[in-house]
Formats: sequence, structure tokens, C-alpha cells
Amino acid sequence: MRTVEATLHFLGAMQERPVYSPTVSGGTNLILEPHTVRITDARTLTEPPSLDRDGFALVQHSSAVRNRRELRHREHRYLDEIAELIGRVSGAKEVRPAPRPITRYVNRNDARGSMGTAPALRFVHTDYTDTSARQHFLGQVIDPNEALRRFRRIVVYQAWRCLSQPPQDVPLTLSDAGSVRHEDTVTAETVVDSDYAAGRSLEYTMCRYNPQQRWYYFSCMTPDDVLVFKGHELAAARPGHVFHSAFDDPSVPSGTPARMSIEARAFAFFES
Repeated sequence: MRTVEATLHFLGAMQERPVYSPTVSGGTNLILEPHTVRITDARTLTEPPSLDRDGFALVQHSSAVRNRRELRHREHRYLDEIAELIGRVSGAKEVRPAPRPITRYVNRNDARGSMGTAPALRFVHTDYTDTSARQHFLGQVIDPNEALRRFRRIVVYQAWRCLSQPPQDVPLTLSDAGSVRHEDTVTAETVVDSDYAAGRSLEYTMCRYNPQQRWYYFSCMTPDDVLVFKGHELAAARPGHVFHSAFDDPSVPSGTPARMSIEARAFAFFES
């Protein structure tokens, strides 16, 4: 089993509610604590991670959309592909993709993050809470009342693919869904535009460090590898989400070309 030791940033001690803004000057108040964490290369495990058991899995999927330029013209095609993939690996009755896939172009000093793409978040988080999933994101794909009436279980999955060739110097690490305790999680806010006073923010979840947490990544991903993980499960009785973060892989040589990735999300609906 192969591992690397890398720095992950967790939420530190704060008295006020954590707020993050990638665009608003002075909109971020996060206090972050760096910790050196052992991250297991999941490719080297005897038994690969399972979407049901661990909250994430690596699946093979060849897309008709091969680069960022094609994505601009074939966005709906790509989202339909991801919805079909998530339906197949999750067994959901129905899957509806969320709008607007996210592209990121980043290297170790984040200098490429300004090239018209979203920044890679360098702290441990999930993108949802029950409140934001219900009140904002679910309504983008279905009437929430209809969804809650028709289905017994609702999960939002995230599908992460590298468009650039291996190796990746800034890959994605994920927690085993059952290794993060509820008491280590903290509800936070992300500011979505400059009108924060008018309530233009959304909840997400941050994580405090605990040495019992287990972290994984997949080295040398190709464009035909898709990392599918549970973004959030509404009203979950089981582990409801997978924490994740970008990190610098110390085993990859310096000067490696910047990582280009694409992330798409979809709501999966289950009848039981």
C-alpha cells in the first residue's frame, strides 16, 4: 500500500461563523490550521473503495467531450453523460444533472487559477449542508416538494475528471465517509456575490482535524478515469458526505504541467 505525506488545511479555532469568498475583497475570515496527513493512494489498495461503503469510487468512463474548448460547445452532452454514469454506478431510479460543470486549471502555486476557471480550494470541506442542498441546489433540477413526495432518498454526487495527462501535482484527496466524526464538522458560509448583507450566501461544511480521519487519493488519473463521490445525502442516516481538498503531491516532480480538471454534479433519486 503506497502513501504520501502532505499538508492539508483544516478549520482552526473560531468564535464567529466561518465565511469564505473567492471574489469579494475582505469577505473571508477563515482561520486555517495546517496538518501533515498520511494520504493513501487508493490505486494500491487490495480492495478498491466503494461508493456505498466509503462514499467514493474510481470508475472508467470515456467521454465524447475531451477538452475545455469542446465543453463550451457540448456542455449539455457532458452533463447527460455524467447523469447516465451516476445512475449506473449508484443504482438510482432517476438522475438529474446540476447546471454548469466546473473547470479548474491549477499548479502548485495556483498561478493558473486565474485563467478563467474556478480556483482549487486548499482547505478541507464539503460543498453542501442540508439547508443549502434543499433550499438552493435541489430546486435547480426538480421541484423540491415533488422530489420529497416521490422519493425516499436523495443524494447529490460529484464527478471529478482530469482532462490533463498524468501525473497530477495537485490532485484531490477525499476522506473515508465514515472516518469524519459529526463533532469535527462546522457549518460555514460562502459568499456568492458582493451583496452579502442581502443574504447572497450559501452554507457549506468545514472540518476540524482529527488524527482518526482516513484520507485517500488516486494517482496518475487519465481522462478516462472519473472519481465519483458523495457530495451530500439529504437527511442521511448513513455517512452523508465526503470531505475533500486539493493538495500538493510531494511525490510528483516540480515543473509538472498544470492540472486541468472538470467537475460535474447530479442529484440521484432513490425509491428505497
